[in-house]
Amino acid sequence: MVQQIDRLVQNDYSGARWVWESPRAREHIEAGENVYILLDHAGGFRKAEVQIRDMCALSLKYETEESVREGQGNTSQPNFAEENESAQPEVEPIQEDYSLLAFEWVESNIIDCNRRCNDAIGHGVADVMLTAEELPGKESWEDICEQLKREGLRDVETTPSGIRIHLMK
Repeated sequence: MVQQIDRLVQNDYSGARWVWESPRAREHIEAGENVYILLDHAGGFRKAEVQIRDMCALSLKYETEESVREGQGNTSQPNFAEENESAQPEVEPIQEDYSLLAFEWVESNIIDCNRRCNDAIGHGVADVMLTAEELPGKESWEDICEQLKREGLRDVETTPSGIRIHLMK
């Protein structure tokens, strides 16, 4: 789902980044509740409701700066009207939470990780390296390590080039 949202955001705002508004987004999704994302580098502050059906992100319903301040949503597509980035309202920095991204990445890749670890053990190799090319953004690696530990890979660490899984000591 994260990759689907990435594509939707990039279609509307090339170069923008987003984070979940709530650190409990997965719980909200599973409960069928509305979930929102906050965008950065999207011509100012943006908030969007993620339209989800059958655990697939279908579209984004954007809110304008004015409606966010007033607490009302706007169901229109992004407002590309005159935007003055130098007149952006001051927004408190948002603590980015990558736990959902980490959960989804590990859920999608745990079988391959286990296979690679078993192959490495069979060949007497002490470590398996997950490279930056196969991982999502570096800022999520700590959360991915934590999720891998929950899946039973006890000795996991981040390195400048990726995530190392230690198999033997």
